[in-house]
Amino acid sequence: GNLEVAKYFMGECRVNISIRDKHERDPKDIAVLWKRHEIVNLFT
Repeated sequence: GNLEVAKYFMGECRVNISIRDKHERDPKDIAVLWKRHEIVNLFT
């Protein structure tokens, strides 16, 4: 369902944020993270 999808995307965002904090920021990765954040907003 939508809640499961939202949880999946939020989990991915948390992983990506932790990686971003430890390594140099890649603009492409940030764009993907932003898109996923927008998807999460649609489900919440």
